[in-house]
Amino acid sequence: MTRNLPCEAAAYTSTQTFSISGLLHRKLTSVIQDAFNDPLSHLLHLSPFKLFHRSPITQKEERIYGEIYTSDAFLEEHEKVQRYGALPPDDLGCKREKVVAALMFSSDATHLTDFGNAKAWPIYLMLENLTKYIRARPNSGAMHHLAYIPSLPDSFQDFASTFHSKWRTQKQEIIAHCRRELMHAVWKAILDDDFIHAYHYGIVIKCIDGIERRIYPRFFTYSADYPEKVLLATIRDKGLCPCPRCLITKSKLDGLGLRRDITTHANNVRQFMAGNVAIARRVIYKLARPICSAAVEDLLKSFSGVPTSASFPLGPSFNPSTMLVVDLLHEFELGVWKALFTHLIRLVHAAGRGSDDLVVELDKRYREISTFGRGTIRAFASNSSEMKKLAARDFEDLLQCAIPTFEGLLSEPHNKRLMKLLYRTAEWHALAKLRMHTDGTLSILDELTVELGKLLRQFRDLTCSQFHTVELPREVSARTRRQIRQRAAATAPMPSPHPVPPAARSIPLEPTLPTATVRNNTAIASLPQTLINNTSQPTTAAPVLPTAPQGSHHKVKGLNLSTVKLHFLGDYVQHIRQFGTTDSYSTQIGELAHRLVKRLYGLTNKKNAVHQISQKYSRQQAFQRNAERQEEQDANKPEYLSHHHIISHSRNTPLNIFAFTQADTDPAKKNFIPKLQDHLLGRMLDRPFDGDEHDTFSHDDRNTIRLRNNTIYQHHTARINYTTYDIRREYDIINPRTHPFCTILVIEAIVFLCFADATAHPFWYGAVIGIFHADVQHTGSCSCDLSWKTMDFLWVQWLGVVPNHSFGRKQAKLPKIGFVPDTDEYAFGFLDPSLIIRGCHLIPTFVEGRTTALLRTNTHTAARPNGQLDDWDNYYVGIFVDRDIYMRFLSLGVGHHNGTAALPNNFDDADYEHDDSPEEYNMALESEDSRGDSDNLEDGDRDSDNLEDRDSDEENEEDDDDRGSANDDSDNDIGYDDL
Repeated sequence: MTRNLPCEAAAYTSTQTFSISGLLHRKLTSVIQDAFNDPLSHLLHLSPFKLFHRSPITQKEERIYGEIYTSDAFLEEHEKVQRYGALPPDDLGCKREKVVAALMFSSDATHLTDFGNAKAWPIYLMLENLTKYIRARPNSGAMHHLAYIPSLPDSFQDFASTFHSKWRTQKQEIIAHCRRELMHAVWKAILDDDFIHAYHYGIVIKCIDGIERRIYPRFFTYSADYPEKVLLATIRDKGLCPCPRCLITKSKLDGLGLRRDITTHANNVRQFMAGNVAIARRVIYKLARPICSAAVEDLLKSFSGVPTSASFPLGPSFNPSTMLVVDLLHEFELGVWKALFTHLIRLVHAAGRGSDDLVVELDKRYREISTFGRGTIRAFASNSSEMKKLAARDFEDLLQCAIPTFEGLLSEPHNKRLMKLLYRTAEWHALAKLRMHTDGTLSILDELTVELGKLLRQFRDLTCSQFHTVELPREVSARTRRQIRQRAAATAPMPSPHPVPPAARSIPLEPTLPTATVRNNTAIASLPQTLINNTSQPTTAAPVLPTAPQGSHHKVKGLNLSTVKLHFLGDYVQHIRQFGTTDSYSTQIGELAHRLVKRLYGLTNKKNAVHQISQKYSRQQAFQRNAERQEEQDANKPEYLSHHHIISHSRNTPLNIFAFTQADTDPAKKNFIPKLQDHLLGRMLDRPFDGDEHDTFSHDDRNTIRLRNNTIYQHHTARINYTTYDIRREYDIINPRTHPFCTILVIEAIVFLCFADATAHPFWYGAVIGIFHADVQHTGSCSCDLSWKTMDFLWVQWLGVVPNHSFGRKQAKLPKIGFVPDTDEYAFGFLDPSLIIRGCHLIPTFVEGRTTALLRTNTHTAARPNGQLDDWDNYYVGIFVDRDIYMRFLSLGVGHHNGTAALPNNFDDADYEHDDSPEEYNMALESEDSRGDSDNLEDGDRDSDNLEDRDSDEENEEDDDDRGSANDDSDNDIGYDDL
């Protein structure tokens, strides 16, 4: 693509081009054809549908939102294609079935190595006709590599600086413009004439079942982080209207949940202003005006537009902004929550009044939190407050465990306000990340979004304003390094312009080969008049890096709520209704796909690595294992999936019960044999479980229970299978062998929850001390079967609900439980494993400390790990540890049946706690919401590449890994009902 020369380089009168090589892409129509014939194509949903279930609370039918093929967007597009889908002029009599191919794109630049500058920028394509539980698996073969975007080469700056007389002052604007032009040049190459024809008239594909269908490809979602959304939406980063989906102004970004914010989301939708952009491009390319000249700004600044033409020629009804869906990973976990957590660390520093004791205490608390599940909660770093090398999943863990760790670090009333804010933040995150929504859960999420915005503004105005918060040490270091780079760039010598030889002013394009395999292509960035090709690359002396700037002191930092990522939270409910749940189009899928790219990079010789990666990917696709082999492997997953629990019947660790309990002063073994007899006899007689309080059993009744050889057999693990809220199979592993005192160890907690009656707390809790099985015979007059039976049982220590502690959604407080004192006869007991629902996560109430009153012994006990002499006074139940546990307390899980979740309103066991905010503050919020704010134009509004406009934490995020959180629910097959 060629552009005329500007006035600044009038010596160059002929048209010039700058060629960027390295674009590798596959033909989009060929990828779609392959997707409808690959081994997974027999699982594609060709027709959309709606899914309903009956609410256990209202007893009314509610709609279920999950997959894209049950969403409103798919239903609407399917109806349009059936009614108005055009047929090609040469096949007007076509009677083939019309099918919508729901295209999901994802792109993100990634570093290929931990050290070095090797990077790749892939574009992925997936068919959302395929269930997300298969599509999200990195090794499923559902992710197609569509293209690899080339980067703007470093030689471009050398080339441009040789002739542009104002390169030093306009460098950032020119580079930003060229990056946008490069992105859209790539998409123009991908959306070729064949795809445009298929988009309008469909493409006939013989599917895997042998039936020919007319497939109409449609753009549904594009998953990307904010910088790439800015490129695709052709807007300026952090501009006056920074949202790629609506025209909200920067001054109103902190209005999450206010009526004006809701109205802007719904009514002030962003549209591509093609007329203004075309005029601005003529001003730049014909009149040789600078990119940020007054003439261009007058045309584009009011809506944060840029002089780049959108590259999606799909008709006037297609708006690229509508496909840019929300991104929970970058917008919330690495955005809103990371910013809030960072400021909480500043508050803790400020509350310490010059001392680091509170920060040290915070780090200590995080270290003492036990892990949970298979990577659900990992062991925290020794210094969580420094946030070194944390991925999104690590920030998710910090949020899920934040309430107990921050409790008591601030004085009242700030502590109470912070606890409520953290609860609502964790609750919003749990709801936004659900894999299956209903009308009821979406209503809660909608209301919670409004409340979260109010609580954030209240916390900023009433708490943060009372503390003198400054930059953290890591922020000071990052700012200092950034200033050094800026000064180095400003003092670097710039070569003087010189003429370009006519023969070197134009580099021809290489032809684009129409093939389904990866080919080498050339992308041409659309350049302004000031940029022309120059083959000569003058050498310059390396600049001398200046010393650190003076005045590198700690700057005052407040809680910044005027961010576009906070504004994005208001779009989640609407996007879930429109496209399905957020996990279906999360950028986490693309982040996981980077693993394959990085693995293939390790097989290259590091020369022209991206081209070699594309070749190796094509070979791998040719040898992709078929779906039948994958299904066979899924069917052979851990044994007996239809069973509620799995305990080995190995007899390698026998224990004689008399030798095990004789002459033992361990209080946990007190009345071990009578309690075991009561437990086994109650199960033999089919009595309902009541904590084994069988007071009617006499000594003779207990003697009717016989253990073969007076032996029980101990085991290391027990596996508990259960059905999740979204009707998937999952399991928890109980392993007291590794950690004998399961609930209070700081390494791993093995705790379970059991169902209780409707008048009490929704669940029972216990810590597993031992896992056993035994051969049991029931004799006597009440026995109906004298045969020996193998029975599994667990030895547990019970926990009870703390009296007078109110909890629940209305109170915004976690349930609090504690060990039953050993003075209670039933502090220790036995449990039938079939009564366990699943594991749960307990977090110590650090503010209450430890005690020796619950288990009064100074000797070794099976209920405590070796060396421990005391216990935590109480524990919080981590209801936000994963979505399934939260939905059990919320009692709205579709896959939860009676007896496996809290009864309606059981979780809210206390009266509603009214907002304790000052009346004047609430009135001010209402007044602010009702009045209309004027749009304040900022004269210094520039593109994101201007380093002065970047967030001070930008450099700190360079080392952050954007990999997806591992706390997601299982993607196993649909399973069985809980007992």
